[in-house]
Amino acid sequence: MRDRAADTELERRVGRLITAMTRLSIGLLVIGLVLLALDGRDLLAGFEPLDLGRLSGDILAARPEPFLWLGLMVALGTPSARVAVSLVGYLRNADRLMVGVSVGILAVIATGVILAAERG
Repeated sequence: MRDRAADTELERRVGRLITAMTRLSIGLLVIGLVLLALDGRDLLAGFEPLDLGRLSGDILAARPEPFLWLGLMVALGTPSARVAVSLVGYLRNADRLMVGVSVGILAVIATGVILAAERG
């Protein structure tokens, strides 16, 4: 039999995670868009690809690109983070079925990321 209190606490944790990541993503995107506008550039003209080696320097230089890229990455990572947090909760609650479902979902996501990275 399922533990309703544990389920409720897990849903609260997941809700807080999604809220925090959504706010972080929006904040980063807004900063990037404001910096882009202050720079007099048009978003539709595109912007530089992500360069992880220059990330911290570009952030300190207040360039818009790293904020835009990070905002997009946080937004795209939110569903995976939700599943990962749920997986931990299901492991703690010994809910084998949902552990299996969560692992399967993460495996599908990881496969998609790996295949996309290989296509480059």
